[in-house]
Amino acid sequence: MKAVFLFLISIIKLIWSASSTYKIISATAWITTPMSLYPDFSASLIPITFQPSIFQYSFHDKSTVFTCKTRDCSQVNMIPMPGLNVARLAYGGVSPRRIYQQSPTISNAQFFLSTGYAKPNRDTELIVCAPEDSNCSKPRVMNTVDSSGFGQAGLRLTFTQSQGLPTMLIPEAKYASRDNRVTGYTIETCQDPLCQLSRSVVSLPFNLTGDANCLGTSIDVAINRHGFPSWLTLCNNELNLIHCLTVSCNETLVNQFKTDRNFVYFVYLTVDSQFRFTITTTGQTPQSDITYIHCIDADCTESIQLQLTIPNRPLPTRSPVTKVQVVINPRTDLPIFHLTGSMYPSNIPLYMFVICQTVECNMAEAIYIDYGAQFGLNELQVSDLFIDDEGTVIASIRAKYKATNDTINAIVRMAQSSEAAVDSLTFIEPILIK
Repeated sequence: MKAVFLFLISIIKLIWSASSTYKIISATAWITTPMSLYPDFSASLIPITFQPSIFQYSFHDKSTVFTCKTRDCSQVNMIPMPGLNVARLAYGGVSPRRIYQQSPTISNAQFFLSTGYAKPNRDTELIVCAPEDSNCSKPRVMNTVDSSGFGQAGLRLTFTQSQGLPTMLIPEAKYASRDNRVTGYTIETCQDPLCQLSRSVVSLPFNLTGDANCLGTSIDVAINRHGFPSWLTLCNNELNLIHCLTVSCNETLVNQFKTDRNFVYFVYLTVDSQFRFTITTTGQTPQSDITYIHCIDADCTESIQLQLTIPNRPLPTRSPVTKVQVVINPRTDLPIFHLTGSMYPSNIPLYMFVICQTVECNMAEAIYIDYGAQFGLNELQVSDLFIDDEGTVIASIRAKYKATNDTINAIVRMAQSSEAAVDSLTFIEPILIK
């Protein structure tokens, strides 16, 4: 009887798979402040409920968190947080320069990591808002690394798997520099989930060639098989995957890859159900679109390294790819890419999902969903990519809306579905929550 039941389930899955395809299932947008700069953006998913959210440092002169009331973002709540003014958050730098996350272990506890001007060191600040303080009226502001140049290499904040301890990666630079010179990276890890105790501080290995500084423009993070962070850093032509083997990351394992610095700016990292890492960035030649690195095992002792090109995009009409973000489909353990490439004043924006059908991601077999022109998007400013527990891919975007030239925030969701595809943005007014 059990065998018959399992057989029927398999038949139902096959029928559903045959009748469903990957498509955009919702696309919600709202107009934001016209002068918002691209570092003024941090997107995330609320733990457990998987509701998308966007933090904006300045919306009508107040720091504001926009949170989808439901997964499909048909309604968006807006919570102003004027109490964050005490942190004196700063503009500037390479995204992500401002991080917003909720604790995975303490419901409604909110964390911010940002450049700022709060005393004494006025550089990088960790801000914690208690679970009962939903509008952050009494934020706890803590200075971290004294790095006057910021490094221009982004910031990252994540949580250890078992205890939910906040841990952050901060680039160091001893002087402000237009060419993004980084002199090191510091990891600070909280000893309790609300970061009320002292933080451990260690220097992360970087620039393994031994130079005094490097051009470091992008970092990313994912959780490894030990339940600790693995950090991805770009340093000159070195792409370093650095695995923390302890909570404080005072012991590490490093995998190193080489890139062509002329073609790489933003790098992205994700991990599958077997803790095998995937790294993506832009193509390493004028003809390729994607650099794709897939670790064969959890320690990345072996890897696949490929240059991928989207078919039917011949020069010179193809718009340049500027970012290649990646998530792993929990149903297949295969990568899904999100490509963006709207170069001002280009009239050929590129906003595209690429769903791989094999681990090597044969581009002739991949599924493509190019939605930018259809949705009237242009002049991309910044985007983040997530996937929820149901396999829905979520792109959070700051862009220009071509029809009105407004700056907008948008949440675009893509999944395998038998419902009709969404073919336009639905504009909403966020609901003010006081």
